[in-house]
Amino acid sequence: MIFPNLFGRMLIVLPALFAEPWVFVTVVLVFHLLMGIQAPAYAALVTRFYPPQPAGSFDGKCKGCHGLLDDSLSLYHRTLD
Repeated sequence: MIFPNLFGRMLIVLPALFAEPWVFVTVVLVFHLLMGIQAPAYAALVTRFYPPQPAGSFDGKCKGCHGLLDDSLSLYHRTLD
């Protein structure tokens, strides 16, 4: 199940090579389709490697740090304007 993920991520290069709106729209649709194919397999794989409690705790910590980083960067960006 790694190939849909690999092909989907490789598609991201196409809008950089062909600067047309239809290329971007097509890449977005195909990318989401390919990511949807591998999503159930990825979720099953993660639960094999990480027990649910530590994985949920780690996910929560990552989201909290991401939120703090986003907020601080947006406030910093506002001071530059």
